[in-house]
Amino acid sequence: MTRHDLLALSDDDLAATTNRGTVKRARRELETGKLTCELTLDGETLTVRWSDQTVCVFPAGQTIHEAQCSSGTSGISRHVIRSVLAYQRLTPPAADPEPPLAPAGPPSAGGKPAGAEHPLPMPAETPAATPANSRETSEPGSLGRVWDPGQIDDEALVACFGKAAVNKARRIFKQGVLVELSRGPKPTARFLHESCTVRFPVPEDVRYARADCADVALAGWVSMAVWGFRQLPPEQRSAVLSLQPQTLPVDAACLDAADALLAELLTDGLDGLHRSWPSRLARAERAVRGQGLVWPADLLAELALLETQYRDSNARFDPALVVRTVGEWTARRRAILADTGAAAQVLIRGTKSDRPVEIKAARLIGLGLGVVPGKRHTSILAYFQNTDTGAVAALKRGFTDTDPQQAPTPKSFSDLAGVQLQRGVSLESAAHGQLLLAAGKRTPADELVLPRGPSRMTVNPQSFRWENLAPPLLLESFRQAIERLQVLPPDWLLPRRHTQNLQVLSTAGAADVGFDEVHQRLVATLRDADGQTARLVHPYHHRGAVAFSALSEVLGRQGAAVRFVFGHVSLRHRQLQVQPMTVICEDADGTRTAVSAWTGRRQDAAHEPATDPTSERAETSPITAFTKALRQALADAVLMGLEHGDVAAWQRLYDDARRLGFVRLASPLGRLLDEGNARSNRLRWGPQAAVAEAIDLCMFSRMLD
Repeated sequence: MTRHDLLALSDDDLAATTNRGTVKRARRELETGKLTCELTLDGETLTVRWSDQTVCVFPAGQTIHEAQCSSGTSGISRHVIRSVLAYQRLTPPAADPEPPLAPAGPPSAGGKPAGAEHPLPMPAETPAATPANSRETSEPGSLGRVWDPGQIDDEALVACFGKAAVNKARRIFKQGVLVELSRGPKPTARFLHESCTVRFPVPEDVRYARADCADVALAGWVSMAVWGFRQLPPEQRSAVLSLQPQTLPVDAACLDAADALLAELLTDGLDGLHRSWPSRLARAERAVRGQGLVWPADLLAELALLETQYRDSNARFDPALVVRTVGEWTARRRAILADTGAAAQVLIRGTKSDRPVEIKAARLIGLGLGVVPGKRHTSILAYFQNTDTGAVAALKRGFTDTDPQQAPTPKSFSDLAGVQLQRGVSLESAAHGQLLLAAGKRTPADELVLPRGPSRMTVNPQSFRWENLAPPLLLESFRQAIERLQVLPPDWLLPRRHTQNLQVLSTAGAADVGFDEVHQRLVATLRDADGQTARLVHPYHHRGAVAFSALSEVLGRQGAAVRFVFGHVSLRHRQLQVQPMTVICEDADGTRTAVSAWTGRRQDAAHEPATDPTSERAETSPITAFTKALRQALADAVLMGLEHGDVAAWQRLYDDARRLGFVRLASPLGRLLDEGNARSNRLRWGPQAAVAEAIDLCMFSRMLD
């Protein structure tokens, strides 16, 4: 007999049962070669006797959690972990269904069979350069075969979690879920409507399944993940499934009430709103949230915050954000009311159960930094993946830019990323290291809330062995990313999470590095192990000019050494496009270096950037100029109201739209222009028609992102 469950556990899986420090200490004890052990397998009961007089017993039919250790240590001790690691090292590959553990030894004095005694020097480390398509068979602790959790029957679920918990999960499952499934040696199920990820580290054994949720909710998520895998066609390894058996109800009255408030905003502008408007918007937001429309309600809450910022003359206010929010609200509202089935409603709406998730002690791998620049405010986000659950979260920090008269040169993105999270730990160092949390919280928008107190957070360096990142964040082929994006709706109908459409792409190199003068951006061609290509695009910003040059130089000189790219992915003209945040390069000796696309900082050494490739700026694209002018005209409308709008601006936009061939945009622009001309020719002019056209234009503007 063989304990396949123990053989399947990787270091990350073992760390999830205890902690990372215990696993490291157990491995160090093995690496010294000073300890020997005696393994005895009686049926499925494994006994490991160590030369330090410790005995660990793994009873038949029970998991590592029920292992017995003579040391008396509570929980899963390092001796138990050490025994699992030794069993994995001393057990031959599973070519033989029941391989012998060791040559049979003579009977012991007590008449019991004894295994051979083994010194335990560890084998040489696996070479760093591992082909992407061989990762499944080289991952430590993996049996290397693809399996399907849908094969787990309901009897096993009931035996593990109890009948009441499984029945409760079934009732929730019948209400509808949206889940991204991935079969493999360690299958994953990522629920997109509530941001929960379930992993199955041991084949056919549901007892080892884990999820990034509270312990009381584990039974429900694991059960729903198993049922979701049963719906995945056998020929597919991964897919996004919307399991929604019934039409979700919607109260159109609460949506209409919010629409009336938006019409009032566009009519009078922020400058002319009645003082009761904020309180009425708050009531509308509560009514929408009460219907379970989480993401539309968040849009109304964001609009209320923007109104407050405008009233308080806050530097963070940007009228373009009001246009964006109104546009996304309109798109979601129409998709909810139409309910054509083209996009899953739980993605567009959210659910009542979207709520903050408490994070217990966790190890987070830093993925890199993203920047959201604004006119007077900049947001920087550091992204992390939880090694236990595979969940991705963003740590966000906002910065108000100084007055140009006081400081004509604003701080660079690199300077902003140096802000201290705690003494000696900057935002950037955390984003490229390992973050050890004693506690924390993840919001429904996947924002990471750090614990208070310096002793509850530690940052250590990392080696950037990103092939060990958990799927579905890590994709080994571009085809997987394309297939996933093809089944998802556009981002303005997706959950409003900071981590949406983030991927780590495994690459075989970068080539054709150049500068797109029309759009002012760096471009390159990425290739994966299968020969598929993707387009890397990184925009130029004067506050990130040093980083832009550094990234350009790295891609140009070390393009063949690019192994991983982390960033936002999208489909453009049926081709995969990635906007990078971190690029991982590997030297000939296996050393890896991380280059931040927004700060230019390298993990290994200081880097002197090349000459700025944008010193000779090209003219702005006419399409980009039109989009900017449209958003500016709409921003003026939300500030001053359509009753005081500039008709000449709408005339120029209408002429440009016709000249550029924007037929669908030209129609509402033409009608809005007609209403603007009628405003000065009629004694009693009603703004209703103009407001309807302006709302349409806000929606089109959001779609142009």
